[in-house]
Order: sequence, then C-alpha cells, then structure tokens
Amino acid sequence: MQADLSEIRVRLKEHPELVRQMTDSAITLSDPDEILQNLQTQIQDDFPALTDTSYTLKYVPEALESSLSPAFFLVPPIDSDGSNTIYINEKASTEQNLYTMLAHEGYPGHLYQSAYFNDREPVPVRRLLACGGYNEGWGLYSELYAYSFDNGLPEAVKPLMRCSEASSYGLYALLDICIHYDGWDLATTTSYLENSYGFTDPESAREIYLAIIDNPGNYLKYYTGYLEILTMRQEADEVLGNKFNAKSFHQFILNMDGASFRVIKPYFQTWLMTEKYTYKRKRAVSPCMHPQTSGIPLFSHFHALVYFLVILLKAHRTVADLLACYAQLQRLCLVVLDKCIGNGHDNQLVRGLL
Repeated sequence: MQADLSEIRVRLKEHPELVRQMTDSAITLSDPDEILQNLQTQIQDDFPALTDTSYTLKYVPEALESSLSPAFFLVPPIDSDGSNTIYINEKASTEQNLYTMLAHEGYPGHLYQSAYFNDREPVPVRRLLACGGYNEGWGLYSELYAYSFDNGLPEAVKPLMRCSEASSYGLYALLDICIHYDGWDLATTTSYLENSYGFTDPESAREIYLAIIDNPGNYLKYYTGYLEILTMRQEADEVLGNKFNAKSFHQFILNMDGASFRVIKPYFQTWLMTEKYTYKRKRAVSPCMHPQTSGIPLFSHFHALVYFLVILLKAHRTVADLLACYAQLQRLCLVVLDKCIGNGHDNQLVRGLL
C-alpha cells in the first residue's frame, strides 16, 4: 500500500496537471456486453487462450441491491461447467468502475479463471475446494491489470488509477486487522481515517467501519492474495529481465489450480529457474552423459538425490515437514541444474528434469 501511495505522490509532484486529468478522464466503454467482449480481446497477448466459453449477464433483483456486491461471478455447478453467470448490481456499480469490475469478475478474472480450471479437467473433488486468497487475489490482480488495457484512459493516468484502487484495498485490509484484531471502535477508526488520510466526512468513515464489521477478514484475502501474486511477478521480472513473459507467468499461476500460496511458492521457484535457464543455452553436449564422468549418466546422481529425499518425505508426518523437505529437494535440484547448464547440457533436457 505504501508503495502505491508513494508512486502517486511522486507522479503528481512531477506532473501536477495529472490531478485534473484523473478527475476528467473516464473509461469509454459502459455497456457490460461490449466491455466483456473488449476484455476478451485485450487479454489475448498476456494470458493463455481458452476454449470457447459463453456467459450470461444478469442483474441483481431490486430487493437485494442494498445487500449485495456491485458485481459477482456465480461459480458453475459441479455438473455444469458451461453455465457462467455474472450478476451486476445496478445500485452499487457505476460506469466509471464497471470496466475494471468486469475484469475482476469476467476476463481475465473469475470467469476466465474458472473456465481455465475446467479446461484442465480436474478430478471432481477439486471443484469443491477453494482457496479464498488465491481466487480473490487473482480477481484483484485482474481488476488492476485492466487499467493497462486500451480502455480510453490517457496513458499517464492509468498507473495513477491503478495505484489509487490498490491502495484503497490495502487500506481496507489494514482496517480489517485493526478492527478485528486490535479492537478498534468507530471513534478510533474515524480518527485514524481523518488524521492519516484526510477523511472529513464522518458518515463515510462509519460506512467503511460497518462494512468491515459485517465481513471479518473479507478484504484481507483480496489484498494479501494480490500482493502474493504481485510479489512473485516482481521477482520474476527482476530475475528474468527482458526475458520475462507475462503469458508464461500467468499460465504458471493458473496451472496451480487454486492452491494456497504456501504450496505455490516452492513451485514458483522451480518455474522461475526453468524460465531463467531456458535462455542460457550454451554448447550442445550429449544429452545423457556428463562430459567428465566417462559415460556415467549425469542424472544417476540426480535420481539418487530424489530417491533419498523421497525416503525422508515418507518419514515425516506434518504438512510443514513435507514442505520443508520439498524445499530441500528443490534446492538440490537447482544445484544439479546449475551443473547441467555449466557443462553445456541442452536446454530441452534441463526442462525435462522438471
């Protein structure tokens, strides 16, 4: 959150005229069907392709408008993959936020995420399991990603709008902790919003407070899940540099099929090293022999390490122990990969290791 606020301050200090542009600028599309069609086109470069998907747009009944979200995706029943439905709450949504909101619920957000998951034909029980941080983290990541699309906003305004939206979610997540963990009451919350963020309307502070009271922990899964994905992307961007490929990164995240980030992170390190070494091809060497071992297969050593650690894995009982052992295996694998690359082994072979 502080990074987003700092970026806003820096940009506005350098270009104060952007304040007026932010106020005057608007996303050009306002029809929900047109927005979803536009989003399907916009995501083609940076996100994996789907099989043909269809969806139905519905509107929240008037009697429920005051109690439901601005929009939401209805997860298909377990025996009906294709029934993708997005509900729009006309009372709570505006033309200004409809585009990014439908990116969150539609493409590349929950509808796209669900369709991709079903394309992979998971075992039925996986359809009954969900990880809120993964799902809503992806939804918010998609929502903020949509600010970068060709949507009618001036290029200079797009990062400011994205940072502003992200910091709002960050603030709500922070208040979620302060209210439900530290025990802040309405007066403390109102004072904090006034002194730290310039809130001058007590009624706005009260609405925020009541919204958070009503759904304990709700905003944390959005923002912390988003931060987990963003942190992995930033690390990949730093390690890979100009070799970073957004579509490959998004495919990796989607292929995790809704796991917790504790499970995803070791796989991410493996994916990252695979991507890194793919671009470090050196001289071609016989694919199965170490040049200094007189015909001894290089990977006999690797397989011995794997076999040894599998034995260790079977001896452990807790998930934490299993993950720790897996991380140890991963580090040993990376050592082997380093040796492969250093001795000129073919990249396709190295990728096959993983």
